[in-house]
Amino acid sequence: MAFDLDSFVDNITTKIGKVKTETIKATMLLQKGKTKEEAINLVSKLNLEKVVATKAVNIVSEYNAGITLLLRDKRFFAKVSGEALSAITNLENADLVGYLGNMGKDIKRIVIQGIIIGQSEQDMLETFLTANPDWQDHRINASINTAMNSYSRSVTNLMLQQLPKKEMLIYTGPLDEKTRPLCQKLYSLGEVPRDVVESQYTDTLTYGGGFNCRHRWRPAFLGRIEAPKGES
Repeated sequence: MAFDLDSFVDNITTKIGKVKTETIKATMLLQKGKTKEEAINLVSKLNLEKVVATKAVNIVSEYNAGITLLLRDKRFFAKVSGEALSAITNLENADLVGYLGNMGKDIKRIVIQGIIIGQSEQDMLETFLTANPDWQDHRINASINTAMNSYSRSVTNLMLQQLPKKEMLIYTGPLDEKTRPLCQKLYSLGEVPRDVVESQYTDTLTYGGGFNCRHRWRPAFLGRIEAPKGES
């Protein structure tokens, strides 16, 4: 069965959302029976980055498993060394850990503010999402999707570097009402030499058209076909 990137991202998003709620709830429980001053002092000393990391350890493992499945289904048109794959995979893993750690920092700030004004757990969660929209489920989903696609493009780039500089590349992916103007432009270029893409459209090799982009460069000899879910 082919790797279903959309379902994978949805699953990771749900689990990160659960960690978010559980961390706020656990932090709130610690203040029971304490004065505001005592509660604020206690929460300020908590290492919520570590708390989140502990709660999210299985998420990190599942994320790495997803990368393995993505690579399994990816179409390799040139050799990529195990060392190179390990290097970019380790970077991806570190980025995810850092991303989740930022959640801990943001939760601590909102919980302390909530204690000061006497907010309930639910009000605190709502304030957290309002003050930090990047932690709303749809933004988490987009962030994870962006990371997975950028990782896949990085692997593709390792292969592209082994092709002749004049090898023709094409920009491929969905062309619909969601397609950004930049991606429409790159799509319309047709076949472009690799060295031209690298000199004029460098960032698009890794990031496509930007956050949550569904497009990528690929060798023209592979054809402009929509890749299966999970493949870039």
